[in-house]
Amino acid sequence: MKDIFVDQLMNVSIFQGVARMDFARIDSIDSEANQAKVSPSYRVCMSLTAFSNLADQVAGAKAQMQRQAGANQGAAAGVEEPASQNESESDSESQAPSNQRKRNSRRK
Repeated sequence: MKDIFVDQLMNVSIFQGVARMDFARIDSIDSEANQAKVSPSYRVCMSLTAFSNLADQVAGAKAQMQRQAGANQGAAAGVEEPASQNESESDSESQAPSNQRKRNSRRK
């Protein structure tokens, strides 16, 4: 697998059943104006189903990141959050494709 580093997402467009995400890299930084000059670097194209699954996974990762940040802030303040067994189950489900989550919710 090849890793590709990008500095930012420039644009997302959807046309004829394909989602396109345009990424950019920083070419230079003007420290006086506090602005970066960016140029396009890569475009990732995927089906709408794959894009929807990506959006679900990103939302789950963001929620997990926010929980960890809250736990780290609580630890810095001397407050300990109780661990929840259900939280680890919901984390694994948030990483699963949406159709798999639907099947898992029917089993419960």
